Amino acid sequence: MANYHASSTCKTFDEETLNDVILSIFKKSFRDGISALVWMNREIMITLIHHAIELIDRSDSMFIVVLDEALERKPIFIVGSIDGDLTYLMTLLKQYKMPPTSYFIFLGDYLDCFNPSRIDALLLLLSLKLRFPRNICLFRGHYETYEMCKAIGFDKIIDDERLSQSFFLLFEYLPIIGIFGKFLCLHAGISSFMSDDSFLHAFVKPIEVKRMTVRERTVLTDILYGRPDKNLPTLFAPSNSYPIGNRFNQEALNEVLSIFECRRLIRGCGCRESNGVKFDFDDRKCITVISGCSSKHTSCERSLIQIYQYGQFAMLNIDKDIGWNLRCKHYFKESLEVFIYYCTGLFQSTPYDYQFDLSAKCVACGWIAQGKKPENVTISHTLLKSFVEEMIYPYKLHNHFLLDPRLEQYMHVELFPLCQDFYYHGLEQLTISFPGINEYPFIKAPMIKWNEEMPETASRKSESNYTSYVYINRIIRPGYDLDQNEKQISEEIQHSHRQDLQRLRQLQHWLRTIFAPRLSYKYRIEQLPDENDD
Repeated sequence: MANYHASSTCKTFDEETLNDVILSIFKKSFRDGISALVWMNREIMITLIHHAIELIDRSDSMFIVVLDEALERKPIFIVGSIDGDLTYLMTLLKQYKMPPTSYFIFLGDYLDCFNPSRIDALLLLLSLKLRFPRNICLFRGHYETYEMCKAIGFDKIIDDERLSQSFFLLFEYLPIIGIFGKFLCLHAGISSFMSDDSFLHAFVKPIEVKRMTVRERTVLTDILYGRPDKNLPTLFAPSNSYPIGNRFNQEALNEVLSIFECRRLIRGCGCRESNGVKFDFDDRKCITVISGCSSKHTSCERSLIQIYQYGQFAMLNIDKDIGWNLRCKHYFKESLEVFIYYCTGLFQSTPYDYQFDLSAKCVACGWIAQGKKPENVTISHTLLKSFVEEMIYPYKLHNHFLLDPRLEQYMHVELFPLCQDFYYHGLEQLTISFPGINEYPFIKAPMIKWNEEMPETASRKSESNYTSYVYINRIIRPGYDLDQNEKQISEEIQHSHRQDLQRLRQLQHWLRTIFAPRLSYKYRIEQLPDENDD
């Protein structure tokens, strides 16, 4: 990265500029449909992000707690994934009152994976956060991760290194989990390592790989990528659709809710084709809410949730047609002018809670000037598999049997809770096990004990029926088909010891009887580059 000079520090930013940014988003982005990437000054955009980082660092912890008694002071609304949808965001702000009248909790996914140029909704939320810091809470979603931004081409759309670096740093400061009364709120899912809240103290802003153990990265990954599965027979299991995150069942949710003394989980990541609210389990304790439409799902209904004391809640619809009279251009502009007039008066009558005193030593500017690069703070199944191989097995499994890579990877991830925790910075930087870890997940892998005697009924010929030729120079072919013909087993098996064969037979028996039925046909794996490799 290039070294930035002093001229790259933040520009002057005051209350009047902030009000102008908010009203300009109303007029240019919402009314005229012009992207902020076109009309907004890049320096203003960067300064806005840096002020938001400073405010969030100072006022919001990674774990936010609001007592149940505080829920009666003003209406509290929980908003699910926005997906870059400025129309639904503007509608809910108008329909359910702008801050400071209401308190809004956003559960992440502010970007649109199908159109990453839609950043106007995120910029509006950052502006409102600065204007009403006590009435807006922004949680992190899985779109606000470096790997997803790279996957959807967000950095290429931005086409400004300093601006994209500012966004990436902002994401590392966003809170990840909160308790509001009797509601546990997060983006996607719970983790098997939530046996207490001690793990939350390990997350230091900004989140960096060098300060996280593998279990801490796994917890963060489960919060951002986890999903409920009502048909799951165990409490937790790796995702069987995508090579990242874990699934959880109803019993696991009840365990976590009891630990945090909550009654319900509200998550903001789910099926975009739904009507906005979904109950994932029969007991209605897991609620998924979607509040915006991506550019691909434009005709779906969207909702938000209002929460009350004692775990009570109400599902509310977001009706953009009634809110803005979108069917008539004249009435739309007229209703927007009324809303802008209302907001202008609101800005003038409401005092500022945030002081625009960003020092010359801006945290974000310093981070960029040091040449630091964003990194993957989550951990995929591919990386977990590499970790487990190093920690569990004296030999690499594929040195003896070329198992189907999807099943093998799933199996290794299932074994992960049995591993010692340690700091993991990539395949070339494996370190000694971190001592003194006394964390135990809710459930351990359903594995066969290594010392258990297994009948040697499977011959080498039958064992070779479960081999595959997908490993070529240790590269896994993405989307490997289980029905492909198998190549002849490697000659290396001929020189294996009896003990190795015994262990491999146990593992293969485990694969055939336990894991094969769980794996979805959607599951795909690939050989990922190094975590810090652009």
